[in-house]
Amino acid sequence: VTISSRYKDDDSGFTISVMHGKEKPLSPLGMPIGTRVTVEDLFKNIPARKKFLKQPRTEWMHVVHTVTSLALAHTAVGFSLIHNGKTIFMLSQKQDLFERLSLLLGEDTTKHLIPLTTDNLHGYIGKPQIANQNNHRQYLFVNNRSITHTKLFKTIKEVYGTLLEPKTLPTFVLFLDIPQDSIDVNIHPRKETVRFVHEEKVRDRVRKAITDTLSKTDNTYRISDNGLTLHDPGQRYMDKGLATLLKEGTAMWDPRTVLLSPHADILQLHHTYLITETKTGILLVDQHAAHERILYEEFKEKFESKKVKHEQQILKNSLPLHLGVREREIIGEELRIFTKLGFDMEIHEKTIELKAVPLLYKDKNPVELIVSVIDDLIEEETTPRIEETAHTTLAYLACRSALKAGDQLTPEQQKELITKLLETKTYYTCPHGRPTHIEISLKEFDKMFKRI
Repeated sequence: VTISSRYKDDDSGFTISVMHGKEKPLSPLGMPIGTRVTVEDLFKNIPARKKFLKQPRTEWMHVVHTVTSLALAHTAVGFSLIHNGKTIFMLSQKQDLFERLSLLLGEDTTKHLIPLTTDNLHGYIGKPQIANQNNHRQYLFVNNRSITHTKLFKTIKEVYGTLLEPKTLPTFVLFLDIPQDSIDVNIHPRKETVRFVHEEKVRDRVRKAITDTLSKTDNTYRISDNGLTLHDPGQRYMDKGLATLLKEGTAMWDPRTVLLSPHADILQLHHTYLITETKTGILLVDQHAAHERILYEEFKEKFESKKVKHEQQILKNSLPLHLGVREREIIGEELRIFTKLGFDMEIHEKTIELKAVPLLYKDKNPVELIVSVIDDLIEEETTPRIEETAHTTLAYLACRSALKAGDQLTPEQQKELITKLLETKTYYTCPHGRPTHIEISLKEFDKMFKRI
C-alpha cells in the first residue's frame, strides 16, 4: 500500500509505503495537489484467499460496479478506471449526476430515466421498458454511501406493480438523506447495508415518492424507430423484443395450430398441467416446460445448421450503441460470440458501432437483443464457450416463445403437445433444467390409498 499526498500550500508532497508488512520511510515526492492511494499485489502472500476468487471477468465486473458506485456518489471528484493498460473510462470533475450516468450506464439507458426529487430523496428511476432480470442497474445511496437493502429494494419493485413483468427488476439511482442518529451503519463489515431506526417510515417515504413520480409519467410502451435503413429499402427494425428472434427463420411448431383426433384422453388442470393415463400409472406434464423443450430443439437444430450464423443483413447506415461501461466491456471480451451469431460490430471508446445483424433479426430491435445477451453473460460465473452462450440464448428465446401457464388448449392440441414432447431428443427437462413431466405409478397410488 502506497499513500502519496500534497497540501495545496506545499511545494512538494510526501509518500509512504508498506510492502507486505515492511514500512518504507516517509520521503518527499513531486506531485499535483491531492492524495493518491495505490494497492498492488493484493494476494501475493495470501494464496489461501486467492483460490476463493471467481473467474477474472466476474471479479472484474465487481470492480466496475464498485468504482461506478463511487463515481455516482461523488460527482465532484474525477475518476479514471484502467484495466490491463486500457482506459475504461475517465470522468472529469464537477459533472452533474445525469451526465455521469450517461457515461457510466449509457445513453440508451439514461434516455428512459425519470428524475425524482423530494425533500430527502432524489435521483432517477427507470421507465418500465428498461427493467431487466438482474440488479446491476440498481443503485441506492444513503448519506452518499452505496448500500443494499433487501426490504427497500423490494418496496421499490412493489411500487411499479403490474407495470413490470413478474421476474424483472426496475432501474434506479436514488440518494436518500437520513439523520445520522437514525441509522446504524455497523451491521456489515464493509458497511454495505444499514439498519433504519424508523424503517417503515423510510419505506413509506420512498414508496410515496416513486408512486407520485410514476403517476405523473407517461409509461406507455412504444414501438421504437431507431432510424435504421437496410439495403433492402422499406424495412425497419421494430421493438418486438427478444422472444421473436427466430420466429421468422424457424417453422415453429405450435400446438394451438394443430388439429388431431378429438378422442385424446387428457385433462388440462388449471390451464397449466396436462394429465393422461399410461400403461403403468398417470403422466403429469407441465405445458410450458414441455413446449419450451420442443421449441428449444427446433431453434437449436436451425442454429446448428449454420444457416443462421452466416446470413447477415447489412445496415445502410450503421447504428451507434450507447451502452454502459459494463455492457461495453462484455462485448469487448465476448466479441467472438456476437460475431458467430452474425453481428458485425466495431468497438470505439464510448460507443459500439453496429454494421450488420443476422438475417433472422430483420424487423427486430437489435439493441434489446444485444443487451439481453449481455445481461445473461454478466450473470455467468465463468466465461462460456460460444456454443454454450448461443444455446443459453436459444433457451431464453424458447422460454419467451412457449405456451404459458393459463393458456387454454383444445383436447387435440393437448394430445399433440405430449406426442411432440416425447419425440424430442431430450424430453425429460426444459432447457433450464425443470422437469417437463412426472410419471406416478399405480403402485404409488396403491400406497396412498393403503391398498398395499
